[in-house]
Amino acid sequence: MKIKVFFIFILILLGIYIIIKADTIVATLFFLSPKYQSEIKTESLILKTSDVIRLLNGDFEVNRSENYEFEQGKMNLVVRLKNAGRKAAWGTLMCQVEVYGYVMIDVPHLTPNMEEYVTFIIPLSGLFTLTKNERLPTVTIKWKYLYTK
Repeated sequence: MKIKVFFIFILILLGIYIIIKADTIVATLFFLSPKYQSEIKTESLILKTSDVIRLLNGDFEVNRSENYEFEQGKMNLVVRLKNAGRKAAWGTLMCQVEVYGYVMIDVPHLTPNMEEYVTFIIPLSGLFTLTKNERLPTVTIKWKYLYTK
């Protein structure tokens, strides 16, 4: 009798777990599309705060030289995304900053055939320090999860 009650209790807990995780399971089964990343244009930059403001106002040229002057404690990771494909997309983007580590970005719904970039800005102040003679760290972007609909 005690084994039956315990078994029923375990089944109820399993059912509750499945209900709670159902949206994640459905999204993974039906919408996960890692190959779609070729349709999403990405740009990543490390910019000082004054240049981030200029970029958002449309006054900044994205191409920088190797002699880019940084401001200690005022650097930002800027990630720009543009969905050029025919499906809506969303997911989690994993950015690796060379000397810092990983930064995760939850990307909300990107509409199909976007004309402008969506910009994410993550302040890096206090996360790493640079001296005047060092080059800016490289940033590698990879989709951890990419869903389409």
